[in-house]
Amino acid sequence: MPRGVRQGCLLLIVLLLPAIALAEEVPWRDAPYSHLSQSEPLPDLIRSFAADQGIPVVISENVTGIISGRFGPLPPQQFLQEITAQNGLIWYYDGAALYVYVSGEIISRLVPFRGQQLEEVIQTLDDLGVISKRYPMKVLSERGLVLITGPPRYVEMFEEMATGIQLQAERQASIEVTMRVYPLQYAWADDRTFVVGSAQITVPGVATILNNVVNQSAGPGGVVGSSVQQIPRNLGGLRGTGLISIQNQAIFEANQAAVNAQIAAAEAEAQATAVSRLTTPGTPGVDTPEQDLAAAIQPVIQPDPRLNAIIIRDVKQRHDDYARIIAELDRPDGLVQIEASIIDVNADSGFEWGPPFDALWRHNGNDLAFNYELVPGDSANFTVSLLRNGVTEFLTNVKALETEGHARFVARPTVLTINNVEAVLNNQEEFFVRVAGNQQTDLFNVLVGTTLRIVPHIVEENGCRKIKLIIHIEDGQRNEAANVDDIPVVSRNSINTQAVLNEGSSLLIGGLFRDETIRVERRPPLIGRIPKIGKLLSNIEYDTRRMQRIVLITPQIIELPVQIPGEFCPPSHDLGVPMSTPQELPAPITPTPLEPPSFEQTSSLPGRAALEGSPAPGAIVPASYNQAEEVARSMGVLSSGRRTKNSR
Repeated sequence: MPRGVRQGCLLLIVLLLPAIALAEEVPWRDAPYSHLSQSEPLPDLIRSFAADQGIPVVISENVTGIISGRFGPLPPQQFLQEITAQNGLIWYYDGAALYVYVSGEIISRLVPFRGQQLEEVIQTLDDLGVISKRYPMKVLSERGLVLITGPPRYVEMFEEMATGIQLQAERQASIEVTMRVYPLQYAWADDRTFVVGSAQITVPGVATILNNVVNQSAGPGGVVGSSVQQIPRNLGGLRGTGLISIQNQAIFEANQAAVNAQIAAAEAEAQATAVSRLTTPGTPGVDTPEQDLAAAIQPVIQPDPRLNAIIIRDVKQRHDDYARIIAELDRPDGLVQIEASIIDVNADSGFEWGPPFDALWRHNGNDLAFNYELVPGDSANFTVSLLRNGVTEFLTNVKALETEGHARFVARPTVLTINNVEAVLNNQEEFFVRVAGNQQTDLFNVLVGTTLRIVPHIVEENGCRKIKLIIHIEDGQRNEAANVDDIPVVSRNSINTQAVLNEGSSLLIGGLFRDETIRVERRPPLIGRIPKIGKLLSNIEYDTRRMQRIVLITPQIIELPVQIPGEFCPPSHDLGVPMSTPQELPAPITPTPLEPPSFEQTSSLPGRAALEGSPAPGAIVPASYNQAEEVARSMGVLSSGRRTKNSR
């Protein structure tokens, strides 16, 4: 019997009969027991003794007799042994009750064992305390038999337990536990972690999702999804790298041991809960003992980042469900290209961007396109507009404003992401602030700039594709003029919004204002270009102007190229790298002996045909040159009209 099967049987028997583990270990009281009998029936004396010890007792009908005398004080077990020995009785405690019989009621039974499980079952029964050392037992290993002799309750329980353990072992052995590897093509098997600003975002892989669903170990509320963890903003100091680090390591190991103990306790509780379903009649979803045993086996799901695969160890009958679920999760996703244009426009120049109140809507085919205009006036704090066909015109107008110094492109990043996967576009600067403590100084990082976090989702509805966007824009700047304790003031603005765009549309977000200080050096014309003199005549001015930041987001669905059969070969499964099909080389050309040339042939010079790659009549060309030339032509490297070395 395998060790795992034996442990499962032990757990099952303990749950079915909790008192078996205490068989033959009678919970006597510590105080000695004494009794005075005057013509008292023997069964009444035994009942009085058992009641004093707090133990239920079952007395055979054949136990009779009258007893008189003083007994004790004696230890409880010695008292029982003297009473039974003097009156020809036998007793057995099965962990729940005390059974008393007449000596003539001893019985013997032959208990058969199937297979090579005899020694294992005997050891299991001994571990459970079922086997009593006071009654003989003979084991016939060659024949698979056990001769058990003792009180009826002892023999009866031995037979029941032996039969139950054998059946349980056979059922558990019939459940095959296998391991399989499920490679993934599109999804990630392991979790993916990336840092955005001061936050660490973890996107669960397929292995984590399966593990949480199967083992019901999801987070709060039963939700399995991306997790965000805040990163400490201060940098780790150099202190604590000496002897104190050893103490920290010891604390870490102690905490890890406590966590491992909690995990082991949780697994044991889950195992006991699964097996305890056997003792609950009418449990829904359980039809056969084999299903009960399968439910008691905990699956093991492990990702392999190297192969991007999932390794699952579980009951064989569940692997079909795993394959179906993994096939549903491992599906190709669409690609979305996101282009963002971050533009600063001078708001003091009278420029305001739409949507105006006199906006015109026109019906162009099946699409409604917004015809925006740029009109002066007051704008809201932030505005979101949809553009359909005016992106080029809008960027052209911004370019014109840029030439006049009223606008500038801060950044125009482009990123390619997968459907439903967040794309992050950062344009930030980082500086550190020193904070002095009692014995050390900490450095805290501060990030300032523009961050765009966009999650695209492709929606296909009625043959029309749309793109749903979840957008988070954070824009910040530091003000060098306004300081607090020599620390610059940082201002941040953020926008959180969602939008649904038709394919080919763009999203325009604006209304984020900021004050910008520009250092301008003014010099007189002509004279200001003279070295030293121009510097003396120069005047430095600081120009403060109000800028409006506009963000233009253009998502585009990227179509994957259709694979044409025969374009390339699949990767080799032996080496794991793409291998091209080897081309057959032409057979080497064997030179044939030529007849002695005539006078006209020897005096003739190679014509143009020789220069074009063909040997002149009567010329002897080495076979290696011809072979190399044929190979080059067959591979497309050398054209028929190219001049080669051997043709010169």
